[in-house]
Amino acid sequence: MLRFFKDRSEQSFFSPLFRQVAIFIGRILLHLLRLQMLRATQANSIALRRIIARNQHSEFGQQHRFSSLLKDSQIANKYKSLVPLSSYQDYEAAIARMKQGEPNILVSEPLVSFAATAGTMGLAKIVPRTRSHLRVPMKISGLLNPAIGTNYFLKGKPRGKGICLLTGAGAIETTQSGATVEEHSSMGMRRVAKMIPHLWCSPAEVFAIDDDRTARYLHALYGLRDDRVQYIAATYAPYVLQWLIDMESRWSELVDDIESGTLSENLTLPPAARQSLAANLTPDPARAAVLRAATASGFRGIAPRIWPQMAYVETVTTGSFSIYVPALQFYLGNIPLFSSFYGSSEAAIGIGLWPDRPGDYALPLGSAYYEFIPLSDVDKEHPRTVDLDSLKIGESYEVVVTNLSGFYRYRIGDIVKIAGRYFEAPILNFSHRRGTTLDLAGEKTNEAHVKTTIDRLTDEWMQEMDSCWRDYTAAIDSTTTTPSRYVFYIELLGDIVPSVAIATIDRGAQLLDKALGDVNRAYRLQRRQGSIGMPQVKLLASGSFSLLSEKRNLNQLKIPRYLTNKQQIDLLESRVIAASDREESHNLALA
Repeated sequence: MLRFFKDRSEQSFFSPLFRQVAIFIGRILLHLLRLQMLRATQANSIALRRIIARNQHSEFGQQHRFSSLLKDSQIANKYKSLVPLSSYQDYEAAIARMKQGEPNILVSEPLVSFAATAGTMGLAKIVPRTRSHLRVPMKISGLLNPAIGTNYFLKGKPRGKGICLLTGAGAIETTQSGATVEEHSSMGMRRVAKMIPHLWCSPAEVFAIDDDRTARYLHALYGLRDDRVQYIAATYAPYVLQWLIDMESRWSELVDDIESGTLSENLTLPPAARQSLAANLTPDPARAAVLRAATASGFRGIAPRIWPQMAYVETVTTGSFSIYVPALQFYLGNIPLFSSFYGSSEAAIGIGLWPDRPGDYALPLGSAYYEFIPLSDVDKEHPRTVDLDSLKIGESYEVVVTNLSGFYRYRIGDIVKIAGRYFEAPILNFSHRRGTTLDLAGEKTNEAHVKTTIDRLTDEWMQEMDSCWRDYTAAIDSTTTTPSRYVFYIELLGDIVPSVAIATIDRGAQLLDKALGDVNRAYRLQRRQGSIGMPQVKLLASGSFSLLSEKRNLNQLKIPRYLTNKQQIDLLESRVIAASDREESHNLALA
């Protein structure tokens, strides 16, 4: 892994200047984005025209008469009439040809890589990447988001480094054309390798380590050594939580390493990496003493005690990730959470312009061409789409994008709610994914319904037991009971499940049942008719979701909210320590 400067004193001198320049560029980009938002519909149309002009001579562009579109003043309407809505399956054959090195298939611009992603639902996708496409996440994550966070939380002055929990590890395949196939989440880190010494505490070698548990330990080790850390950054909230849990469980080991300037023997490290990392460590007994004293009263609110200058944690905590907030706050105390970005492998969808308004995202105009399918149309054979100026505040839509690397009128699958406008640009709230529904009898309980239900449980059951969620998922039980029912698997934060949780688990199931009926009338109706049975709650032993996710890239960790994989369900079943068994006559949803 490359370094920008090999000499550490040179890094120390240059790093503050590097951060200031990066923030300055980010502010310029932020200003330009706001100018686009003044005329959002026009900016969206310009983005479409540029994409069509750039790819008019590609095979796809010729098949769909892109050249004729450029002569039409109503380019968006004509484009929609010539190009149908699409899904990933529509591109698989073309992507296979592109991997073999055939040029000018979906795009005219040369490909530089392919992003490999398994996705939340386990559907493997290979997404082509052009240089133009790659600039989008680099611009947003590398420049815009740091500028927003620094302006709001640090008064525009990035004094110290951060702890970055992303990884550049992962297998790399090279196609016949010379393009790489890389894990989506690792690709960006490899491309900013030279910047690592100036931005984050961990040396560049840490970001190349394949063993995730070892990488988490080292990020904790180098982060704990620095008392001037100003922020933590990770893609999604569950990874930050997993890192904090690991840090607590290995605290004595970490502090011993800091005190002696050593590396634990329990780390899975190649000899060369161990030697390189160990060479940069020196004993720091004073810092070790501070760390030991900080945990004398436990780990609740530990972060501000060990990092007094920490200003925020940048990670996605919106949508279904909001359940992790109480557990994160257990460790972080009053350090604010900043949901900076919302997007997918295929396209950027939202930028968190307002750190004090988590969940509100501005559309990143110019990054793609955006359309929206009204929620009432999403399941139709030929749904209609609307443009930005036709979006209605309070209504929900599925996002459709035409991106910079060959996906045209592509259905992302995300359902968003329009929360307002910023100038002409829509403000989006993520609601749920299409297809992530529990549907036993046509009731279609979606992810948004489940999230609202879990929020209710947090208020009415979790507080009763003075605990918080570690994680949850749901499955359908159609074999052990009639009628079929939902099963909710729940893990609480901490090594020991509170006895009150076990004692009140039937009450938890009742509250869950009533909440589902309140948010979804179809569910309530099917329960009354006896088509769906009383839901069951199962409490899991500590570490269950870590086992469920250990073979996934935790950079992109998203626990599925609806499990269908029998092996995954069997794993959780083996970890159950208590289950509700309240009889039907006690059901609150039937009241």
